[in-house]
Amino acid sequence: MDKNCEIVKDLIPLVADNIASEESKKFVENHCETCDECKKELWIAKQDIKTEISDLAENQVWDNINKIQKKKKIKKIINVSVIAVLVIVIGVFTVFFINNTREKSYMEEYFGKELTSEYNKGYSSADEKEVEPLVKQINKALNFVGSEKEAKKQFGELWSLCSYDMDKNTKPGDYKVNAEFSLNTVKLYNDVGYLWFDYSKEVIDKTTGECVEGSADIPVRLSIAKDDNNEWLVISEKEAP
Repeated sequence: MDKNCEIVKDLIPLVADNIASEESKKFVENHCETCDECKKELWIAKQDIKTEISDLAENQVWDNINKIQKKKKIKKIINVSVIAVLVIVIGVFTVFFINNTREKSYMEEYFGKELTSEYNKGYSSADEKEVEPLVKQINKALNFVGSEKEAKKQFGELWSLCSYDMDKNTKPGDYKVNAEFSLNTVKLYNDVGYLWFDYSKEVIDKTTGECVEGSADIPVRLSIAKDDNNEWLVISEKEAP
């Protein structure tokens, strides 16, 4: 091995990697024409470079495949999620529509179509303020437990909202009421008007803690008018059974 061989061996990696200068390439190629050993090393170096390039290309292909698969998987998850959300929304809407239709049919059957059209119309803050004393009276009636005679005496037309003694042996305070009231519609004219509300309640035996009477989401319509003291009184009450 002469001195040129040592120089060529140093240059071979650069030539094989195609980063050597043109002058260095010619020097190596000219030397390899007369030196079989250096020619062999140059050939091996070039094959190694080809292998590396091939490996890189293959790895790039697999990387691209993995990326595509990941994108497909993400897209599939998104599609499944969107479908699930749509199913839930459609289900909720369907249940709401069916319940709303049943409720409307039930309301019209009992109250009639004309009165039912008043239901769920809302109210202004001024009207709400106007009927505030009456609303307090309604809540008192809903939470009352006692005799029918006492209920009629205290609450007039609202007496049917009260709960009564369960039997002759009960004493005042034997029961308690948990009532929920929701104002629905208020419509006031000069001296007359009407309002709708819903209520739910349960009567609890204080001794046993058991619920002995209960009702839920009962719609009620009140016809009201102003008395001589300019206060709203209940003229008639219509309650769904």
